[in-house]
Order: sequence, then structure tokens, then C-alpha cells
Amino acid sequence: KSIQRVACAPTAHLYLSASRDATARIWKEGNPEPVQVLDPGRESLTMSGVAVSEPHNLVCTGSRDYHVRIWDLQTGQQTAHSKAYRNVVTFVRWCPGEASVVQTSEDLQVRVWDART
Repeated sequence: KSIQRVACAPTAHLYLSASRDATARIWKEGNPEPVQVLDPGRESLTMSGVAVSEPHNLVCTGSRDYHVRIWDLQTGQQTAHSKAYRNVVTFVRWCPGEASVVQTSEDLQVRVWDART
């Protein structure tokens, strides 16, 4: 299935992809295979957004199943998530220097999530 979005963590030599198969993958520069697959489970839908935090210890994903998820970059474990009713996530981005994520959606809303909760 196709890749929908990409994100870079150039100082860590990592690249991230969000895919239609409902997963996000972490790639290391020079490695043709992903070093980690972030998989929220079989009930998830297309990953439509991916972003990495500074200093590259957390990943945020958004998907068509209305979820914004936070993942630990080292372990690949989901650490937090938020779901908004009827909110198909279209894009996610970390706020520089903050513990917040900005998310856009098909309902024409912009939401800001605290990644610590």
C-alpha cells in the first residue's frame, strides 16, 4: 500500500513514513528496510500524518480512524492517544519547542493536543 506522508529527523538520520496499510515506519539513513514499524492494530485505518518531535524521542501519527497517537521512538510503543468523534485526521505537526501537536482534519478544524496526556 502506498505511502501517504513522510517526516524527517535529519540529525538522528531517521525518516518516517505513514502508509495506507495503517502503519508508520521508521527508516534509518542507508538502510533499505524499516528499523521499526508502528502498528496501532488491525482496526486502524490509513495513516494520514506523521511527525517527529525535537529532540527526536517521540513520534506523532494521525489516521483516518479519527486518532492522533503518540509513540516512543526508541521502543515503538504507543504512549498516548486522542480520538475526536467524526474527525478524519489529515495532517499532524509538532509545535517547535512545545509538547503540543497541531492536527488538521476533514471537518475543516485545527486542533492542538497536549502530547503529555
